[in-house]
Amino acid sequence: MILIDGKKAAAELREELKKEVSELNSKYNKVPGLTVILIGDLTPSQIYVRNKEKSASEVGLKSEVIKYPDSIDEKTVLNKIEELNSDDSVSGILVQLPLPKHINKQKVIEAIVPEKDVDGFHPMNVGNLSSGYESSVPCTPLGCYLLIKKIEPDLSGKKEKRLISSGLSETKTFGILSQHSEEWNMKLLRRCVTAGWVSFMGGDRPLAVLTEDGILVMKGERPGHLLLPPLASHGHIHRNETPEERQGRRSERLAAGTLQGDAVDLFEALREYRLDQAKSQGVPPYVVASDRTLRDLAMLKPRNTDELKLAHGIGPAKAERYGEGFLSVIQRFLSN
Repeated sequence: MILIDGKKAAAELREELKKEVSELNSKYNKVPGLTVILIGDLTPSQIYVRNKEKSASEVGLKSEVIKYPDSIDEKTVLNKIEELNSDDSVSGILVQLPLPKHINKQKVIEAIVPEKDVDGFHPMNVGNLSSGYESSVPCTPLGCYLLIKKIEPDLSGKKEKRLISSGLSETKTFGILSQHSEEWNMKLLRRCVTAGWVSFMGGDRPLAVLTEDGILVMKGERPGHLLLPPLASHGHIHRNETPEERQGRRSERLAAGTLQGDAVDLFEALREYRLDQAKSQGVPPYVVASDRTLRDLAMLKPRNTDELKLAHGIGPAKAERYGEGFLSVIQRFLSN
C-alpha cells in the first residue's frame, strides 16, 4: 500500500500557484479573482468558504465572498451572477451548495458563464468534459488525479504488459506524440473526432477507435487534411523544459490574451459580431460563442465550414446557425 501525503502535495501546489500568480501579475498586471456566493448560515458551507478564502489569499489571488440570508429571492441571486459574468476583474464564480429550497439550483448553475464556472457544473462544461473537450474540471476529481500523478507521473499506459507483449511498442509510430503536452494531444484527438476519423465506444469506460473513414485515411486510401493545433500559444511542452519555463508558459495561458499580431484585431471583430447576434436574439453573448471559441477562430482563420468546425465549441448546430456569419467576418477581415 502506498500512502499519499495530501497535505504535502497541497502545500507544494500552493507554492507553484503562488509563483504563477506573481509572474502573471508582473508580466500582465493581472491577478485572477474568485468570487464566492454564500447563501444561508450552514456551518459546513461557512467552513468550506472560509478555507477557500484562506487558500486564495495564500497564493495571492483576489478573493471576495458575497453573503446572502436564507430568505434571499432567486432573482436577486441571478442578477448578481449576471453582474459578475460581465465583470472583467472576476475570473471565477462559485455558488456554494446546497441552496435554500426556494432557489432553483440548476438555474443558478446555468446562469454562470462556462468560462467562469469554477465548479465545472455548467451543462456546457459537463458535456465538454465527458466528450473529451477542454473544460473546467470539478475540483474533487481533479485533486484526486493530481495526487495520483504525484506517485505515478506517467499515466499513459506505455508500460502496460499487454502493449509490450503485442509488439506495438516496437512500431515506428509508438510514442510519436510524446513530445507534445497532454493538452495539445487532447486538442488533436478532438479535431480527429470532428473530422470523422475517430469515435468512442465502451460506455462508462470509453475507448477511442478509428472510424471507417479514419482507417481509409490511415492506410492512405483516402486523402486527409487536418489543421493541427497551434504549438507556440497552446502549451507545447518539451520533455527537457525546465520547471521555470513550464511555469512561465502556464502563466501565459492564464492571461486572457495568448493572441498575437492580426489575430488580436480579428478577435475583436468576431466579438462585435457575437454581440450583435446576442442582442438580436436576446441572449447572453456566451450562448452565441465563448471567448475560447473566438480565440480559436482568430488563430485558425478558417476558410470554410469544415475548418470552422475545428475551433473549440463549434459543432454542427453552431456551424449551421452562425457559421456563415463567422466566415463572412473572417473573410472581410482577411481581404482588408
